[in-house]
Amino acid sequence: MTKIKTPLLYLVFIILFTSCEENLLTDTFKCDSTISFKSNKKYTDVLKKYSVDIPETWKTEMYFDEYRSEIFTADTTKELNNSYILEFTRQLGEFELDTAFVKHVNQSLLQSKIIPVKEGFGKFKGHPAYFNYAVGQQKGFNYYYLQLFVKTKPDESYTLSSKIYGVENLDARFCESIHYMNSIEFK
Repeated sequence: MTKIKTPLLYLVFIILFTSCEENLLTDTFKCDSTISFKSNKKYTDVLKKYSVDIPETWKTEMYFDEYRSEIFTADTTKELNNSYILEFTRQLGEFELDTAFVKHVNQSLLQSKIIPVKEGFGKFKGHPAYFNYAVGQQKGFNYYYLQLFVKTKPDESYTLSSKIYGVENLDARFCESIHYMNSIEFK
């Protein structure tokens, strides 16, 4: 009977470890991965380096220069305290995801009067990543700010961010924004 249990146990471990893609945001914040939205449109940045799924009714703008490309989007049909703003940025330049980088990010947040609450390192879609979650006040609302930094190449990285104003339905809006961040496809 032991001979049967051992191969079965190995099979279970193999299935568990090969079927799960490590995702720093989903693993950290435990958001329900079954969020589904209709009428999404795939937006590809101007340089064709990444794409994201965004509701086609949202206001979406793009920007690019020789060092970065960005997609900004938000549901402008809702009040600011019932929605969130997403930003996807690809930038060129070398840096390390290390303690010096974390110190720089935290100093930038504190200069903006935003207080870091939670942070961590891990993997996002197979790439080294660091996230920072912070709170503050802006435009008369409580302000929640999630940033994810993903290093895909020695001289290429991505910053994904979500800005959430107000506390109404905060958890749902937070998890929805993570859902959209998870939709990014690196080319």
